[in-house]
Amino acid sequence: MKENATRLLTRVRESLAGINTGQKVIAGVGVRALLLAGFMVFRWVATPSYSPLYSQMSSEDAAAVIEELTAKGVPHKLSADGNSVLVPKEQVHETRIALSGEGLPANSSGDGYSLLDEQSLSTSQFQEQTSFKRAMEGELASTIEAIDGVNTAVVHLAMPAKQVFAKEQDPTTASVLVDTQAGKSFTPDQVQAVVHLVASSVDGLAPEKVTVADASGRVLSADAASGGLGAGTRAQAIQEYQDELNAKIQRTLDTVVGPGNSTVAVTADLDFDKSVSTSTTYESDPDAKPLSSNRQRETYTGPGAPGVGGVVGPEGNTELDGNGNGNGNYSKNSTTEDNAVNSVVERRESAPVASTRCTSVWRSTAAPRSRSATPTCGA
Repeated sequence: MKENATRLLTRVRESLAGINTGQKVIAGVGVRALLLAGFMVFRWVATPSYSPLYSQMSSEDAAAVIEELTAKGVPHKLSADGNSVLVPKEQVHETRIALSGEGLPANSSGDGYSLLDEQSLSTSQFQEQTSFKRAMEGELASTIEAIDGVNTAVVHLAMPAKQVFAKEQDPTTASVLVDTQAGKSFTPDQVQAVVHLVASSVDGLAPEKVTVADASGRVLSADAASGGLGAGTRAQAIQEYQDELNAKIQRTLDTVVGPGNSTVAVTADLDFDKSVSTSTTYESDPDAKPLSSNRQRETYTGPGAPGVGGVVGPEGNTELDGNGNGNGNYSKNSTTEDNAVNSVVERRESAPVASTRCTSVWRSTAAPRSRSATPTCGA
């Protein structure tokens, strides 16, 4: 055995002695490349495959989960957005159960369509409807939280049961509470986006039946019956209207007295009352055929009515003379037609914002004298 090894080593030395320096360099590079490739393959096989443990978590929950994983010695990674924690794929379920026993993540309620996965054959209709409503609320809250600037959102749906024989059904309503991030405010465009997003996601829900409020208790949108605008939106509409008129008047004065020689102050009073009027007009087409026609003809041929005579009283009524006097022929024709009548229903809805009074005060400081005026800029 030793002789064979010595003979093989001698052959290798003789083969290496027979090649030039360039071939030796190429062979060395090849051997190194093979070793490096083998090391990379071994490292790739040895590295575990990571899968998401929890996604879309708040920063507090992510910090608590990472601290617990570090204490347990479970390898983990944090996603680029900082909202998802990844662990080795084979440890996902085991780690999730262990963290659930510790009450983590604290703010993960498990709402959404995952609630419907727990339905059983013995589930009653009431439980099924309640679970569906909770699932819708959870999914809508998660969708609203994806909007820029929203920290958390809570959605409540009021979905009355449909009455079979009722002519009018109770409307479906929704309320949304949003908590914005520090330093950010909810813009009117975002409010309208939330209103229409919720209204379009729930069957039979009108946009005017969606109320949005922030964490400070300020109503951002209101029911159409109260004017169609919340208190914050009304103040913003008044301010924008005053700023627009202020800018127009200031530009006009700048062309007359020169830039910087006048100041303008505008006070507007806007009417947010909303009125709806409905009118119905009926029209008929004389050339149109009737929907239905009824013709009746009544004829009678015979003697006239019996003559009047005899003794007044019971005894006189026992015998009547059957001979009639006069001609009893009778004929009557009648026609009834039901004609189609066109009805035009016109519904006019006035704008909820209208200017009722607008007063502007401007003062000219141009030399050599100053002037002031208080005109009315709206009626």
